[in-house]
Amino acid sequence: KYQEAREQYQEQKKSLSQLRDRVKKCKETDESGECVTVRQSVNKGAKNHLLKTSELIEKSLERLQERVTSSSVLTAEEKQSALDAINRLEEEVIAEKERVTALAEDASAAELRAAVKDLKKTWQDVSKVQKRIIAALTNSKLDNLVEKHQEYVTGMQKRIDTLREKSVDVAGLELILTKFKAA
Repeated sequence: KYQEAREQYQEQKKSLSQLRDRVKKCKETDESGECVTVRQSVNKGAKNHLLKTSELIEKSLERLQERVTSSSVLTAEEKQSALDAINRLEEEVIAEKERVTALAEDASAAELRAAVKDLKKTWQDVSKVQKRIIAALTNSKLDNLVEKHQEYVTGMQKRIDTLREKSVDVAGLELILTKFKAA
């Protein structure tokens, strides 16, 4: 889903760029039939691009929500906090998408620029929160690995002590344990 939305976004971006080039050839004051048609196409293309961008952001948030929900390394409190943040962002994205959808087909350039600016700010907010949540996921995984490492050290030490009590030569095992602790 995400990859598909991303590809659609890229296609829409390319199409919008081509339309923008055609508009540059028409001057603002030129009201010839083709120039008016081109301007309307650009406005429609910009609106579609904004909608595709908002869909891409939504898909990205959905993926993150799935990762958080299925995470086994986050505590219940951390999961709930992350899911609350994601839900708030989803509401913002949906509100922006509705504002873009509400734009008339003959929306002015200023209205489109305002919509672009608002969606860009929302995207930046989403990006910051996503990075923070992904960092928390990574940090929790790292904490788990450190904890597991310590459990292995403790288990190895118990086995070495048991073998030492049985008068077994454990010099090689102690060397391995030292290397493992250093890793």
